[in-house]
Amino acid sequence: MSDNDGDGNGLSLLPLLTAVIILILSGLHFFNQGKTKARKSQPVTTTDIAKQTQSSKDKENNKSRPPPPASKKSKPAPAKKIKPTSHPRFRRKFGGHSGNGPVLATSISPQGDWIATSGDDAQLRIVRTGGTTAEKNIFLKTDVAPANEPRRKNDRVRSVSWAADNRTVVCAIETGDYGSEVAFYRMRKKRDAAAGAEFPYELIELSKHRFSVDSKLENLSSCLVDRSAHVGTTKEDLANAAFSLILTSGVSHGTADVSCAVAWNGKTGSTMGSAKLGRGAGAAGERLRLSSDGEFVCGRCGASSTEMKIYRVKRKRVKGEVNPVFDKLVLAGVITCRAKIADVDFLTRESGDDLRVCDKIVACCVNGDVMVWDVSGQKPEKLCVADGPCLGVSESPPVEIVASGDGKRVAVATRDSGLHLFTYSDEDHSIRLDFSIERAHSLGVACMEFCPTSSDVLYTLGDASKEVFSWNV
Repeated sequence: MSDNDGDGNGLSLLPLLTAVIILILSGLHFFNQGKTKARKSQPVTTTDIAKQTQSSKDKENNKSRPPPPASKKSKPAPAKKIKPTSHPRFRRKFGGHSGNGPVLATSISPQGDWIATSGDDAQLRIVRTGGTTAEKNIFLKTDVAPANEPRRKNDRVRSVSWAADNRTVVCAIETGDYGSEVAFYRMRKKRDAAAGAEFPYELIELSKHRFSVDSKLENLSSCLVDRSAHVGTTKEDLANAAFSLILTSGVSHGTADVSCAVAWNGKTGSTMGSAKLGRGAGAAGERLRLSSDGEFVCGRCGASSTEMKIYRVKRKRVKGEVNPVFDKLVLAGVITCRAKIADVDFLTRESGDDLRVCDKIVACCVNGDVMVWDVSGQKPEKLCVADGPCLGVSESPPVEIVASGDGKRVAVATRDSGLHLFTYSDEDHSIRLDFSIERAHSLGVACMEFCPTSSDVLYTLGDASKEVFSWNV
């Protein structure tokens, strides 16, 4: 059979296939119509009518009914706040000052038995550290106005520091229109005190030694006494050492944002040297750190810079003087961190013959890093770092740091009023977080200090408040 014959047979089948498809579609159409007519022919029952009526009523009611209120998500119950005084590590609360102003500074005596506080009320108070909050606070107080003069309206005691004799307190006084001054007060036994008296002391001003700092500083933010500048342990030796070297900090005279440290002779009130600490918005409040061996001094940066200058205290022999006297402040090195430095302190280690050496610095940065630097060489060397996550400081960066007198404990305060206690090991140069105390104060922590005779007791001052607490750490 030829190809042409095959094509003719295929074309003859097309009409037949088309007819079959049309018949199938027509049959489906008539079948569907039959089902519809059968459904319509079924009788409508009363149940169907009732259902339709109820459905119509429900639709009308839903239209007139207001939409249901949106469901409120239940808020989690707030965490129970523990009062600082109820904390298991809380030790004691100290009495506040008069007036509405806050306590501005605290200082613990070298033997750990007295705490000096100063405030916005122009008063200096001295209280025993022993006992409990329930016991009556036995204290000494005095206004810081010059002797035989009425109290001046705008006086504030910005800083206090104990001398090595455990009796003399040095105060940095901001006197408003009168400028800024450094004054000395001493505890002594009352001459007419009865035998066996519970508190036979009085507080007097050593008025001959009061001096003004206005020639160098426009703003006085802190003062420190060098407790190392003496040889001998007699009362006379220690009393004389209270005036040998006074360090102050504040805004440099004639500048708006440069802070500096100034060394003074406490006996004469004369300037012996100065050094620039830093520049910036925090310069007015720049405070000082002086190592306990009297070898180094630096500014507490206050989160104003990533750099920190460390100065060495140079001394010299002078004819007629038994002890070496202050010569000048020499730049010993600059520490640079990856984040702004919030605060610094010196670490002490024991050396031979019961001597203590301060050749390391512990610093905390706003990113939460706590690091230790060796400053004994020509260039500061970083020894170890406890990084920020150990503090959980994403929203509450460190604001204060302080080291214990033995150099083994470190306390860090964060912006959320938390206290974080670390242990430093000089053997393997490591620092680790031991524990934390949440909400140690209601508004924040202004300053901290370990007891000089024990690393187990920490004193804290609340920010912008009269809260002065001690803790078992």
